[in-house]
Amino acid sequence: MKSPWSVWRLIFVSLVALLLAACKPYATFEVTPDPVTAGVEARFDASGSAASTTPRNNAVVSYSWDFGDGATGSGKIATHTFAEAGTYTVKLTVVDKAGRVGTTTERLSVLPGEAVNPATTTLRVITQIAGGVSLSGAEVTAGTDNATSDSNGLATLDEAPVGENQVVTVKRAGYVTQSVVATLAATDEPQQLLVTLLPEKDTLSISNIEQAQTIESNYLGAKVMLPAAALVNATTGTPATGAATLKLTPWDISGIDLQAMPGNGRALDSADELVDLVSAGMMTVDFFDAAGNKLQVAPGKSATIQMDLPAGTTGIGGNPIAQGTAIPLWHFDEARGLWIGEGTGVVVATPTGLAVTGTVSHFSTWNWDYVTATPSVGGGSSGGSVPPDATTLTLSCLDPDGALTACAVRANITYPDGSVRSWSTYLSAAVTTIRNIPGSPTMGWNATTVDGLTGTATSGTTGNVVIQLRAPNVNNFVRCLAPNSIATSCIVTRTAPLADGSINTVTSYIPAEGANIRAQLDTVGPLTWTASTGFAASGNSTWTKYNGTASSGISGDVTINLEAEVVSTGKTIRVSCLPNTSGSFFPSAALSTCSIQILVYDADGSYVDAFTVPSGLNGPVAVTLPALADGAQVVINAEGTTSQPTPGSISGYVSSTMGELVTNQHIEIKLDAYITDV
Repeated sequence: MKSPWSVWRLIFVSLVALLLAACKPYATFEVTPDPVTAGVEARFDASGSAASTTPRNNAVVSYSWDFGDGATGSGKIATHTFAEAGTYTVKLTVVDKAGRVGTTTERLSVLPGEAVNPATTTLRVITQIAGGVSLSGAEVTAGTDNATSDSNGLATLDEAPVGENQVVTVKRAGYVTQSVVATLAATDEPQQLLVTLLPEKDTLSISNIEQAQTIESNYLGAKVMLPAAALVNATTGTPATGAATLKLTPWDISGIDLQAMPGNGRALDSADELVDLVSAGMMTVDFFDAAGNKLQVAPGKSATIQMDLPAGTTGIGGNPIAQGTAIPLWHFDEARGLWIGEGTGVVVATPTGLAVTGTVSHFSTWNWDYVTATPSVGGGSSGGSVPPDATTLTLSCLDPDGALTACAVRANITYPDGSVRSWSTYLSAAVTTIRNIPGSPTMGWNATTVDGLTGTATSGTTGNVVIQLRAPNVNNFVRCLAPNSIATSCIVTRTAPLADGSINTVTSYIPAEGANIRAQLDTVGPLTWTASTGFAASGNSTWTKYNGTASSGISGDVTINLEAEVVSTGKTIRVSCLPNTSGSFFPSAALSTCSIQILVYDADGSYVDAFTVPSGLNGPVAVTLPALADGAQVVINAEGTTSQPTPGSISGYVSSTMGELVTNQHIEIKLDAYITDV
């Protein structure tokens, strides 16, 4: 028999338990419609939930939902769409003001329904070539929707997917593929996006891709250094042998090339954080075998890439640059529209200045970059390191009637150290806040609309920037014809006298099929067009370049007929290769191959051109140099292979001014500095 105390204790414990249970908030909810169907939005209403019956602290302050299919929600009333039919356990958790928790669950049957179609919107993509020339025939893709740009560079996607981090890809043969990440809203107003592509610069032929070798570009001192047996078929893994092609595009970080920087400079660092980049050098590297199959670096192998920095570079985005400076390496992931951090490059000295170099495990577009802050639209940081002096301005576009209008905007950012970057965004028909502009750069703004309105503005990093848009009054279709009347790509400079007495000059790349050049100019005279294909070597004895001029009005077709101009001075040098038998690195090695490249820089340090000549293994090769001042610099590089004592590569160079060279002078390039095969 229990003692009276035991009975009273049992009663007390029971009362406490009942009291505690009564103190828990009460959770309940209703679901409409009934029944719930897959693909149809359901409404979950927890208005019937209440706190404890105790009057004090009895307000429910939070509602959390678990819909049983991996999705969650919050709020007294929540909505959710089940993608598939089935039975789901829906759980509601409520918390009252005192922090007490109440829960309830309900088994919910979802009937089959129509498939869930993702929300879509209309996206109008303006495609351009670096320099602002319209690009036709570009294939634009977002999600499963795609379209091709017209003669004005406009592609319209009617079913672009809605949401954050949508990847928009633009491809065209002869250009480096571009991908950008965009946030597309579910609005009735078509959204605009400006995407710029860069033409591929070099297509180089290789006879025996399996050999250790250095392959050099005609631009910016760019080169790819391969060990023996370096490449395989990217799909099958079969070792690559025989003939191959390298498409090599070095990006001029001091010019308009950066308008086409893939991914708008957004990157994912080693901590999986989104950051933004300012480039110290960039190269697109793609190898193909004779059948057109893509090649990649073989497992366990690596390649070295290198390119020149602009003459006189001392800093990039406020970061000091000198020989030995380490710079993070990044490669571009087209599918994700982002740069991915991988490895570190270094600044090295060359005969003409500084270059950046790095070792890579695969080929794509590679970038030597520092993390910076990219201007963010509408507030908050867009990632990266935001310096303490980051600033804020407002930006808007006005149509010809003075009304706010949506536009695509590109900002060309020039830092005090002379380095540049380009960044683009979409503005709705509103005054937009631009935050986190790093440092104290000069901002050059270029705006355009899908209706062809254009406008420009220049600013610092604060204040109100208004871009007045107008319809272009200059619209010319421009193309170049070689002496055989075959259309060819060219660099075109348009000069126009303006009403205020100044001269407007714009340089653009024109593809072989021609392109529209549009602008708004208060011009008072005819337009003058000058075109050139640059220097080219003809055999080994002369240099030529193709030039042409034309004049036009502010509209209509412009055809520039190019003529060959021989620019030889008659100052001929003879070049040959030989091993450096007095060197410290394997002096007994015999050369089996040698490739000679001559680079020429004008007296002001600007790049003129480069070309490759026969090897000179069996005697000197005669080369005639172009007509340049005595102060112009001539750099002769040689890369060779040797089979003694083991296969590998050796190299050498000489440098001289044009004035120091003597006609018929024999220059021997002694190859040394053995590089071990890896």
